Amino acid sequence: MVFNDLKRSLIRALHSIDNTWKNRAPRAWISLIGVSLFGLSALLIVTMQQPPSPKPAKASAKEFSAIRAMTHVKSMAKKPHPMWSKANVEVRRYLLQQLRQLGRKPLIQQRPLPRYGLHPRASRLAGKPVTNVMVRMRGTKSTGALLVAAHYDSAHRGPGAADDGAAVAAMLETIRALKHHPALANDVIFLFTDAEEIGLWGAKLFARYHPWMKDVKLVLNFEARGAAGPSLMFETASNNGFVMEQFAKGDPAPRGSSLFFEVYRRLPNDTDFTVFKRAGVQGLNFAFIEQVRHYHQPTDDAEHLSRASLQDHGEHMLSLVRTFGAANLGKVKTSPNVVYFDVLGRHLVRYSELAGKVLAGFALLACFVLLLLSMKSRQIRWKGLGFAFVQLVGTAALAGSVVGGLAWYTLRWRGKHLYGFYYDILHDGWYVLAFLFLTASFFFAVHGWLSRWIRKSETAMMALLWWAGVSVFLAWKVPGAGYLTIWPLLGGVLAFTFVHGKHKEKVEDEASFLSVVGWICEWPLLLLVIPLLYHIPYALTLTMTAATSVLFVLFFSLAFATQEAWEQAGKWKPVVVTFALFVVCYTVPLILS
Repeated sequence: MVFNDLKRSLIRALHSIDNTWKNRAPRAWISLIGVSLFGLSALLIVTMQQPPSPKPAKASAKEFSAIRAMTHVKSMAKKPHPMWSKANVEVRRYLLQQLRQLGRKPLIQQRPLPRYGLHPRASRLAGKPVTNVMVRMRGTKSTGALLVAAHYDSAHRGPGAADDGAAVAAMLETIRALKHHPALANDVIFLFTDAEEIGLWGAKLFARYHPWMKDVKLVLNFEARGAAGPSLMFETASNNGFVMEQFAKGDPAPRGSSLFFEVYRRLPNDTDFTVFKRAGVQGLNFAFIEQVRHYHQPTDDAEHLSRASLQDHGEHMLSLVRTFGAANLGKVKTSPNVVYFDVLGRHLVRYSELAGKVLAGFALLACFVLLLLSMKSRQIRWKGLGFAFVQLVGTAALAGSVVGGLAWYTLRWRGKHLYGFYYDILHDGWYVLAFLFLTASFFFAVHGWLSRWIRKSETAMMALLWWAGVSVFLAWKVPGAGYLTIWPLLGGVLAFTFVHGKHKEKVEDEASFLSVVGWICEWPLLLLVIPLLYHIPYALTLTMTAATSVLFVLFFSLAFATQEAWEQAGKWKPVVVTFALFVVCYTVPLILS
């Protein structure tokens, strides 16, 4: 009753704002309103994922400038410089020279590479010296040392402009900028490690043997697995509550989520941060991952490195060095883990894992209350829910197999093998869009086929129940990932109450109103899932398109459940439109190539 009164009040408000609402809107316009709001919102969110514009060389001396840092990248990344190569020695000399010119006194740690634990291809280097370069800036009232780390060696095939010349150059530019800021309270150690590419040996030898290690309370590590994209904070260590609080407070663009950490720790990938994490040190790990085609390749050069990505690296580094340089590092490991995620790359939301479990339980309870009320009012039938379950699972299976199979065929046909099961393909963004449109086409086709047996309210309720089950599972088993389903689910519950609540037969101006309400309730879904759909193809490449398609089915099931506009579009028109968009997006890269 309350919701019906609220709906009528909001409709009257919309009528007073725009007199055109007094007339009946054509069904096409109703559909266009909801779909346009949905699409424009998704486009805005993707745009907000991009890194900042590079600042010019004439920028304030206090600021980080990617253009200034690029002079270091160009000097170091002229050719591959793996450990123990002549080029590696030249890069080290350049580092020492630049650090001295900045008024610092660099030190060298050198130890022989052990014979145990080496990859067979690196066994010939056993006994050769691993050489780390480091600088320590003493604080005025230190509560511990902050370690900033990146490796200066490259892969044997690539010049290493992105991996990891961008981070090394960012460290030099940060050291320069810090000269123009007040002295920090805590000690800051800048560590340029060697031999990362053959087993993280520079970091291992520093952690095991260097006396400075006992002072380190926190590590900021910077990496790259590509040549472009935003610099994402993708890994922390346990008891990260205090660290995330400082990250949210001090970073101008705190991009990251606890989902990244949950996924990354289950992958067989390591960085220098892994070494310090195993040594019991807390910290943050950053990387940009787009344009993976350049990773460890001859094209990992200064020409292909994104200046915007370098700017993002540097802004993270400078702001966090200043933030943690002034913080009480004795509190680093005193706070339990938190669930965290960024909103539009500008704000970091965080709360305890217990709060995540409570929210998941509340969402599940709300879904069951809605289910019972809908059953009582005969809007939902058990038979319809059964068909809705078949629809959702069938669509996910169909999309995962067909779309995933087509993506794999496309990669084998037009892609380039990188390593393991990773492939890369030119114009990958167009292919991502194509496969998402094809998945949407499957979703609408299955829904259209089963619509004679399923009410829209039953489709919506099944989506809510599915998301509720996943939310509870994640909150208890993978707590860092729980936010991804909890907040969209709560928005879906609210939208279901409005869109499928008890009311008279909809007039078309109310349908327009419900399109707007559905769009408002979809914002948690858009804000959290769209960035994930954007980053997954870059993180896992198109080889994981099957998993992305299944995720998109779940995403679209909830979007479909909360949006009246889809119902107004008709049964088969969305199938035709989305399939046509798939054909266009799949064809464009063929033309561009």
